[in-house]
Amino acid sequence: AAHNARAVLVVTDEFLALLALRASGGAWGEDRLWRLILLLDALFTVDVLKDTKSSINNDFSAYRRAVQARERAKGSAGAAGTTDHELHAHLASQRALTIGVRDGVFRIKEGKLSHAHVVAELLRRCATHAARLGTAQAKHEECIDGTAPLIPSERLACLRLLPMLLLMLGQTDEDVANLMAEKGPGKDVRAKAAITDAVAVLRRRPVVLVLGDVHVEAVHTLKLSRGVTDALIAKTEASAADVK
Repeated sequence: AAHNARAVLVVTDEFLALLALRASGGAWGEDRLWRLILLLDALFTVDVLKDTKSSINNDFSAYRRAVQARERAKGSAGAAGTTDHELHAHLASQRALTIGVRDGVFRIKEGKLSHAHVVAELLRRCATHAARLGTAQAKHEECIDGTAPLIPSERLACLRLLPMLLLMLGQTDEDVANLMAEKGPGKDVRAKAAITDAVAVLRRRPVVLVLGDVHVEAVHTLKLSRGVTDALIAKTEASAADVK
């Protein structure tokens, strides 16, 4: 649908702007990164609700019946028929926004920098904040760091976003392997610690609240890229074994 494409364009434009800023020697502001985290979480939440809540499809069915009745009365489909088709395609596509954003960022590159540099930066922050969810030291630690304490809903946003960010690291298991080994194209990204921390958080909290009575399991998102997920699990388990 057109609005899906616009949402993906907003995300990819911001990724490109961040990479251009880094390439010119600029630094990424915390506020800007946090706004991107909230944007990605909002898109992910909308995607999950669309696929989960039957009320959305019920409302669409009522809308479609009304449109069809009006078209029969006028004897022409017109623009309403196009809108009807786009809405139907949007609702029928499972995780369309998540997949669209993931595939969109894979094409982003600025010189030697790639989308993985941005994803790794977001992953570090989300893994850190999500790990502190429900802990007594969270407020104390963040005040020491000089940052404002996050409210629970913001920590949940970080937790919700972890599986999506892991999917956005690379297209293949080889991409993930390079990031974990910090060699080849993944050498300058320095994502190994962030990936390991993110997977550790998801193992402790595999289910997260989305909205109201809707919850989502991290595995359902990670299954969108089975090969990459297998590589993540294997590599993080190997890293944990090395530490022991």
